[in-house]
Amino acid sequence: MTSYRAKLQLAFLAIGLFAVGLTSWQALSGSTEALRAATYDRLTVLRQTRAQQIERYFQDLGNHVLALSVDESTLDAFEEFTPVWSPSVQPLFIHQPLRLRAPGPYGDVHARYHPTFHRYQSAFGLYDIFLLSPEGDVLYSVAKETDFAVRLSPESPLAAAHRAAWALAGPEQFIVQDYRPYPPSSNAPAAFLAAPVFRAGHKIGVLAIQLSSTEVNRVMTAGGQWREHGLGDTGESYLVGPDALLRSDLRHPRHPGNGILRTQVTAEVARLHHAPPGTEIGLDHRQVRVLRSHSRINVPGLDWSLIAEIDEAEAHAAIGALRTRTLGLGALIAVILLFVATLLSRSVTEPVLALADGVRRLGRRQFGTRLPITSRDEIGQLAAAFNRMAEDLEATTVSKSELELLAGRLMSAQEDERSRIARELHDDLSQRLAAVAIAAANLGDQSIKEQIASISHDIHSLSRQLHPAILDDLGLPAALEAECRLFFERGGPPVDLTLAPAELPRNVQLVLYRIAQEALRNILKHAEATEVSLSLSGAHLTVTDNGKGFDKAAPGYRAGVGLSSMEERARFVGGAVTITSTPEGGTIVDVELPYGQ
Repeated sequence: MTSYRAKLQLAFLAIGLFAVGLTSWQALSGSTEALRAATYDRLTVLRQTRAQQIERYFQDLGNHVLALSVDESTLDAFEEFTPVWSPSVQPLFIHQPLRLRAPGPYGDVHARYHPTFHRYQSAFGLYDIFLLSPEGDVLYSVAKETDFAVRLSPESPLAAAHRAAWALAGPEQFIVQDYRPYPPSSNAPAAFLAAPVFRAGHKIGVLAIQLSSTEVNRVMTAGGQWREHGLGDTGESYLVGPDALLRSDLRHPRHPGNGILRTQVTAEVARLHHAPPGTEIGLDHRQVRVLRSHSRINVPGLDWSLIAEIDEAEAHAAIGALRTRTLGLGALIAVILLFVATLLSRSVTEPVLALADGVRRLGRRQFGTRLPITSRDEIGQLAAAFNRMAEDLEATTVSKSELELLAGRLMSAQEDERSRIARELHDDLSQRLAAVAIAAANLGDQSIKEQIASISHDIHSLSRQLHPAILDDLGLPAALEAECRLFFERGGPPVDLTLAPAELPRNVQLVLYRIAQEALRNILKHAEATEVSLSLSGAHLTVTDNGKGFDKAAPGYRAGVGLSSMEERARFVGGAVTITSTPEGGTIVDVELPYGQ
């Protein structure tokens, strides 16, 4: 059977740990959500920044193409290269982009215009610049690869750019063509911007520029400085085309070298191409959970999506550290709570235990027994009263009637103290547990609510054992009904209850209740009865059962503590208890108390 001290310790500890656990859970949950939201915000800002850089890059390239297409030197170059061009000039310059002059008229024109176009190519980081005739002949190329001085085949990506640009109706317009493998550039991914060239309102050719993936990769990978740009050890940003192939390299590529147009993203990432901008948790190409932000790129002619993501484990690393600190702090608080609970329970139970021990020693006529007075509260006052009683007993010859009177006063003091402790448990601790239970219900945590309910039930049971509050609030009949219900709930048979109450003093009601309580407890513990009846008429109480009974005349019979306490309580108010019992014949406890005393 759990001691009163242990119950108090468990109650204090449970309340404290519940408060600490609830606070820690709320802190961890809030921190996780806040950290995840901050990571999403950071990824979204980085995604928007990268998108703006890519969009601005292509906008600047478009402006360069338009500016170059209307430049007077470009118009003059078209007019001078056209009559002198022929496929025979290719061997003079191919794979020699730095050669300025060659024999013949084409070499003279090349010497005049090549420095200008070469400076433009170098200044703006372009891969190549082309002058294309209306028929698709490559009149001029800065890089002088195998497409120089030839008529483009219809399947060539540059030929597709030429056709799209030639179809534009007027000047100040250009087209952007997505990356495609380009054979003259060793089949490397190449994108083209092209614009028609007009002279006096007539189209005379197409100006095109070829882009490599270097600049786009530099923007998307931040030049390899991922950590410095807020992506930590695992984050990355990359571009995806409508064919689910990369348009920029990954931080941890799956293919050696350039992964553009070679690496296909997962189906999960591919579906984001048609989704509105947003954030989510998903799996990357390594099947690792990541926090991800995505949106489309706003570049006319390009249907690209931009993805920014970082491993969830790295994003939530701070939560693990916080969880460790919280658990450590919780363990420390638990130790402190256990220490405080021990002190509090000891401060309540030790004086009561000391008083009980003192009473036992007085019962053995050890009249020199004294209790230490450690406080000025009710416990201290009770100890002082006990000491005065012990002094009186030690100094005088005490008669049996005086001892009974003193014992009665001590019982009264004990009942008062039990009443006070029970009231504090019921009114204070129960209200706090009720408030905590309401909070737990609002959180929706059923397990915590059930634990609190169990603790509350134990406290109510302990309070009822110490002192029945219902006796003070509703009177003796209600208290007896409640005790009979409790007797049945504990496994006893139904009690046939007959009540004819009268106005009785509080001490008389308490004596009748305690005797009835002890009688029912003895029946449940020893009698094995199937029928029990309890009747109250004024101050006359009778409790009857059909249990196995006992023989008071049997050798070695000795009344137990319960029966003796019944007789002592009745004598305390001037009454008497008559107990009639026969083996297998049941027991009758008859109590007659003088009314009004």
